[in-house]
Amino acid sequence: MRRITFFKTLLVAIALVVGSANVKAQESIIYSTGFESADGFTAGTVYNNSTIAYTGASGNQWGTYFGTPSTTSPIVGSQSIQLRWYTTTASSLGYTFTNFDKPNVTKVTFNAANTAGINLIVSYSTDGGSTYTGAQTFTLTTTSTTYTYTLSTDPAGFVSPVRFKFQLTYTSAPAGTSRLYLDNIAIYGIPPAVPVAATPVISLLTGNYYTPQNVTISCSTPSSSIYYSVDGSVPSNTSPTSILFTDAIAVNLTQTLKAIAYATGFTASSINSAAYTFPTTIANIATLRTSPTSGFYKLTGEAVLTYQSPATFGKPKFIQDATGGILIYDSGAKISTNYNLNDGITGLIGTLSLYNGYLLEFYPVTDPGVATSTNNTVIPAIASIATLANYPSQLVTVKNVAITGTGNFAASTNYTVNDGAAGFLRTAYTDLPYIATAIPTGAQDITGIVLNNSITEVDLVPRTAADMVSSTVTSTKPVSMISTIYTSNNSIFFSAHTGESVQIFNATGQRLIQKLAVEGLNSIAVSAKGVVLVKVGDRFAKVIL
Repeated sequence: MRRITFFKTLLVAIALVVGSANVKAQESIIYSTGFESADGFTAGTVYNNSTIAYTGASGNQWGTYFGTPSTTSPIVGSQSIQLRWYTTTASSLGYTFTNFDKPNVTKVTFNAANTAGINLIVSYSTDGGSTYTGAQTFTLTTTSTTYTYTLSTDPAGFVSPVRFKFQLTYTSAPAGTSRLYLDNIAIYGIPPAVPVAATPVISLLTGNYYTPQNVTISCSTPSSSIYYSVDGSVPSNTSPTSILFTDAIAVNLTQTLKAIAYATGFTASSINSAAYTFPTTIANIATLRTSPTSGFYKLTGEAVLTYQSPATFGKPKFIQDATGGILIYDSGAKISTNYNLNDGITGLIGTLSLYNGYLLEFYPVTDPGVATSTNNTVIPAIASIATLANYPSQLVTVKNVAITGTGNFAASTNYTVNDGAAGFLRTAYTDLPYIATAIPTGAQDITGIVLNNSITEVDLVPRTAADMVSSTVTSTKPVSMISTIYTSNNSIFFSAHTGESVQIFNATGQRLIQKLAVEGLNSIAVSAKGVVLVKVGDRFAKVIL
């Protein structure tokens, strides 16, 4: 009898063990955030990122493209992630993603809302963000709603390790600028049977840096060992490219630091990573203008300030060197030094952005410091209305221009100007000193900054009233005359058509130059002094050099 009782007890014990093995561990939240400042998220105002912007606490950073954490119209709490869609950059669909892994994940819940027909695609990655799968589209409304994205489960009932990506999408392109709001993220998972070592914390967050940095790595799991790599490889305690962390790591090159932690009695931690970008050195503005907008740059050559608007948001500054010009847009208020017109600035560091697809802007990340020269002279290029686009963000002079308009100049207004071709003089900034003063009459020689005001419109922006002066032409005009001809700096400027024969003779009839013209405004440097005869096709004129 006692023997039968023993076997019954054994069978009950086996049943309990087997039964308990079939009970799924309790699902719980393993990570959550509301993108609040307390979570390490810094609100921004720049949505058209040229590169991925990283924010959040170390070990739990998010990367965002064409978006930002924002305090504008948050859907939960004080801040939400906002992703923007622009008509002029329709291919740049904003997204945000977890730049960290979470183990044993089952689902993620989130709040989302939209404007103007924007929707959301959610997907996940198990290879550290290299590839994403499981894309699911959520149709949003303008009201904040809680949604759930459930992962395709494996036999264990979860997926590990996991990163999530949230990307803006649409069915029909909305008009203008539209937004997607994302908030209240909660990632659920199954606690592992064997505890996982804590993810290492890297002291220096992902970002752009311009001076050498020292980086430390820590792990909250007691007696843990941390291994790291800086060559992009997966770190481990057996990899020949991994290094045991013992002391601060000197970082002064563009690289990605990856770290993993090990401890007795624990499964190896998730891998944490931080990407550090140091600026590429650029010698001049022409090279900068042809560089990818995804880069991070240091302009080593000096550039001269030709115009600035302190009253305008972003405090736009136009600078140029001998090779070209560019607009500095300082939305982050990084430049604290006060510069005067014609100051030289050296060592600018920042990124590039193509604003709305047409205006190249330089976003500084630090103050370049005191002016490296003062009272420089910038000689404007001689241009025509038709050739303004050849001088983006540069100082130019257009001769013999008629301004259409009467009364006084108003701010942010286009005025038609014509030198044989029509264009616009634009009062682009409210602090231009000639606002509310009389529009000059008669032909003018206008000096100003070339501004790409839209993808099809290039404008001329005079800086002061002194930039607009009555025209004086140094040519004589016989019966058969050349239109739009003048001299400047030992060069002769004239209008012509492609392929027309151009000949220049001295006062004795000796031919000095013969060449073919290009379409529009031409210029020819002439070393002779005194009266010369210019013949273009069958047209001619005398000018004095």
